[in-house]
This record gives sequence, structure tokens and C-alpha cells, in this order.
Amino acid sequence: MNGNRPTVVSLLCGAGGMDYGFKLAGFKVILGVDRDKASCDTYKKNIDANVYNTDIFQLDPNELPDSDVIISSIITPSFSVTRNVQNDVSVQYLDTILKIISFKQPKSIVLECVKPSRSYKKNSQFDELLMSLENLGYNVFYQNLNTINYNIPQNKSRLVVIGVKRDFTNVRYEFPIPQTNTTTLSEILSDIDLSNNSTVAPILNNRRSKILNLNGVSNAIVSNMHYYLDFNTYLKKLTSREIGLIQSFPKEYVFEGNERSRLRQICIAFPPTLAYHVAKELLILFDFDERNIMDNSESNSLDLYKANVNLNENSEMDETFLKQSVPTLDLSEIQSGKDGAYIFEDRAFEALEYIFGHQLILGEKQYNLNDGRKRVDIIFNNQLGEGFFISLKALFDIKSGVIFVECKNYTGELKNPDFDQLCGRFNRHSEFGILICRKIENKDKALRTCKDIAHNGRGYVLVLDADDISYLISLRKKEDYPAIDKYMLKLLNNLLF
Repeated sequence: MNGNRPTVVSLLCGAGGMDYGFKLAGFKVILGVDRDKASCDTYKKNIDANVYNTDIFQLDPNELPDSDVIISSIITPSFSVTRNVQNDVSVQYLDTILKIISFKQPKSIVLECVKPSRSYKKNSQFDELLMSLENLGYNVFYQNLNTINYNIPQNKSRLVVIGVKRDFTNVRYEFPIPQTNTTTLSEILSDIDLSNNSTVAPILNNRRSKILNLNGVSNAIVSNMHYYLDFNTYLKKLTSREIGLIQSFPKEYVFEGNERSRLRQICIAFPPTLAYHVAKELLILFDFDERNIMDNSESNSLDLYKANVNLNENSEMDETFLKQSVPTLDLSEIQSGKDGAYIFEDRAFEALEYIFGHQLILGEKQYNLNDGRKRVDIIFNNQLGEGFFISLKALFDIKSGVIFVECKNYTGELKNPDFDQLCGRFNRHSEFGILICRKIENKDKALRTCKDIAHNGRGYVLVLDADDISYLISLRKKEDYPAIDKYMLKLLNNLLF
């Protein structure tokens, strides 16, 4: 463990698609290995980890650091084509990966490949892989996952094989549940410049060209095709940046190399959003043993309640607090994205303290949960008294001893990982949180997602944007606390009913 975060070594890491998803889920990626220099350069730009630019055939397992998880791609011909094993390069790669796993003995392994063209379940080489992992002491789980079921506008299947050491835990790995909503290309490419830069004539008879419908999804993206969006009067050729968005890479992900190299890196990568969902389910297994110890301990107490403070004292409103200066959530001066994230978080925290200071206490930023395995942007304790936050439990039976807040410093549409990150902080003491973002592009879709989360028993999430915060501040300036409660209750009613 690295600071209680499970560590990951990535073989055949490429541009880091799977690694980025694992990183977002809470794992600590410590090393990537790949023979392609441009991919390694991309990896260095985006993944906070070392990278070895070498072929794994030349890799000495002793050079690899110990890790809790080993992840790797595997090449599919060994599962779909009958060949002489000695001449099958894909089998040689797989044998090398298995030798490394055998030598390093990680707690878990994650292998992925494009869905084989034939019935891999009846393929002797696939059976050999499963048997090899079982002989190494792993419980093995595998499933085909289609990106279209995880808010990625692309119809691409990936075979994912998970191995979990039997002496680590007997808990079964559960693959992520498919999402009910389908994301379209128009939703992903909504803020891309789609101005006319191509005509229809040169490509109609080109078998290496594919025209996509903005209101639909793409077929499986491959590197030897040209992709266009149809705007009736003209066609827009998609660049590597736009193809990266379709693969679920974030806009800020930087790809090195020329355009051809960038496209190849993107197309062969494991989609980061799908990797995130796979990784979140795996992370549960790493939390399992410690949670059981905590739950069975007589001295068990939630981290958030370890502060040496009597929550029953000073229940009356602090008049000095009410007289403090009025904060502002002026986003126009804050740079969007990572560079302005901490400023955004500071101003959001200041605004929440001002608006809800008569109800919430003990606010903290960047609070570590579960001995540092998780972190939340902002937390507050729910103070005894009156108002919206007390009504959560009293009227709706929503556990809310602690209020979790996550801040998203970007404009655009909120995605499932944004909600999953907040829901992952909920526990048996609190199941309520707030997402604060600069602007909500699609409020109806965000509300549908919040309703799905509540319906599935995962908790309760309210989304506030800059306009909401500004309005609540205006009410607080007038000390119109009933109006603040009424506004928040209206948002909650939209979620519940």
C-alpha cells in the first residue's frame, strides 16, 4: 500500500487509458511499461508515475516494484485464431505477463483485450489462461463489457479478466452495473468547434472513411479509418482530440507524437471511463478487510467524528458569525480546469460557510476518510437545531450526520464519474452530498442521474451551480433563512418526487 492507497504496475500501458481510470478511482499508479516511445511520452504527461520505455520481453521482473495490482493488455489472436503456439507472438506476450504475475504475486490482476472474434469460452488457450491464474492462487472473474453501457458514445466490447488472490480475500469481484442512459456523440462533442473544414466529395467512395451521426453513437473506433460528422451541407473530419473524447479521454489529456501516432494511441487504449468503473468495483475488495475490523471493534468511530468537539454545545447561532463579510463565488476570475481547482474550492467553501453557517459546523477542506484511502473536497457536520439539513433525517429519513461536498471546476456536462466519486464517500452514517460546479449544461440529465442514484439506494445528491450559490448568498445577505430552506427543499423535492 502507498499511503493506504492500493498500488498499480501497468504492463503494455500504452497511452495510459486504463491507468488514468484506476487513478481516478483512487488507486496509486506507480509504474507503466511500454515499448512505444510516443506512448511513453504521453504517459509521462498525464500519469503521475514512472514509465519504462522497453519491451516486456526484455524486462527483468526484479526491476519491477512490488504492487497490489498488475494491469495489462493482452493481444487477442491467441484467443481467436488457431496457430502454432511457438510462432504466435500473442501467446509469447501472454506467457511473459503470466511469468511476471507469478514472480510478483500481486493481490489482484486485471487483463483486458478486444472481444475475440470467435467463442473464446470454448477456446483452449483461453481455458489455459484461466487455469494458469487459478493455479497461481487467484479466483478468476471475466466478462465482456460494452462501452455503450457506461456513458461512452461508442459501441465497443472489451473482454476483462479479473484475478483476486485467494489468500487476500474471498469476496467475489462484481463487474460494474450497466448504466441505463445512452450518451450520444453530440453530448460528448458539445463544446467542440464543428465549423466547416471539409467537403463531402473526396470521401464518399473511400472505404477507409466512416460518417457518424451526431445524435447517435460511433461504432468501435479504429486507427486505420477516417471519421466524419455529417452536417447535411458539409462533413467535419474528426481530429485526434475529438476521437479522444469519444474514447472518454478528458479534454486536458495531452497526447504526444504526430497526428497518426496520436490516433493510434487513442484507438488502441482502454477507455478511461470504463476503466474507472472496473477499478471502483475492485477498490471495494481492498477496503473490505479493514471495514470488517472497524465494524467489529468496540472502539469503532467514524473518522469525521474523531475531533475533540462536543457537538451538543453552542447550539444557538453564533452572532459574530452572522456579521462576517459576505463572500462571493465569482467564477469569472477563476481559470477553469485543474489550475483553478483550489481557488474554486476555497470560494465554494467560503460561500457554504456563509449560507449555511447557522446549520452546519466543523467545516473542513480536503478531508481524509478511512485513514487516507479516500478524500473529500469539503465536509461539514450537521449541527443540532432547525432548518433544511436537520429535516433530511427528521422528515425524509436520510442519514446526514455529515454533509459531503465535491467541487467541479469546469463547464460542461456532469458525467457519471463525477457522481460516483461523491457517492463513494457515503457510508452508514451519512448518505447525502452536494456537487458544486460552475455551470450545469444539461440540468434535466443531471437531475435524472440524481434520481437514478436515489432509486438504486446509493444515496442522495443535490447539484448546485454558480447561479444557485449566488441566489442563496443573496438570501443570506437579507438573513432570509426560511427562504434558504424553502429553496433547498424544492431542490430535494425535485429529486425525490
